[in-house]
Amino acid sequence: MKHIFSICVLYKKELMKELTLVEKAKAYAIGLHNGCGHTYNNGPYEFHLQMVVDKVNAFKKLIHAHPYYGKNPKYAEAVEAAAWCHDTLEDCGITFNDLKAATNHLVAEIVYGVSDDLGMDRTERRLKTLARTRRDDLCVYVKLCDLYSNTVFSKESGSGMYKKYKKEYPMVRYALHNQNDWLELWMGLDDLYDYGAVLEWLRN
Repeated sequence: MKHIFSICVLYKKELMKELTLVEKAKAYAIGLHNGCGHTYNNGPYEFHLQMVVDKVNAFKKLIHAHPYYGKNPKYAEAVEAAAWCHDTLEDCGITFNDLKAATNHLVAEIVYGVSDDLGMDRTERRLKTLARTRRDDLCVYVKLCDLYSNTVFSKESGSGMYKKYKKEYPMVRYALHNQNDWLELWMGLDDLYDYGAVLEWLRN
């Protein structure tokens, strides 16, 4: 029996070697969230992860066109893997090194950059996290894709979270907006929150 178990472990390791980075990240994240019993809108948490990944891929042309990140395909791959794992450090009780071992250092760094920090309330947690997220443009990209997905879903489903996201958006925009990076993502979020009308009102 012990011999059979050892063979199964070896087989699993060999199988994981054949997976791409994104496939490893997907399997790892879904396994963690399922193991923790996490759900999203009374369904499997994978639904939310897939939404974020879809948004990452929908705007991936921005990564490819970036003057620095577009030069190496590892960055586009890393943000997709990070999208699968973006809630693992925050919600699944794993460490940075656990995530690094399951994916790689770049993916773990991006996920760390978007993971909520400790705080007395939601506002303090958001402010402390945004200060860390803004240090890296790839972290900002994943954070925006996560926010975009949550905003679209909450708005279309009539969830009360939409009002909370809308209230927080000026703070997020102030902390993370860059005049040169991810402009198409920002424009989409501005439209979702009707932020253009707010800016116009402030100008007048």
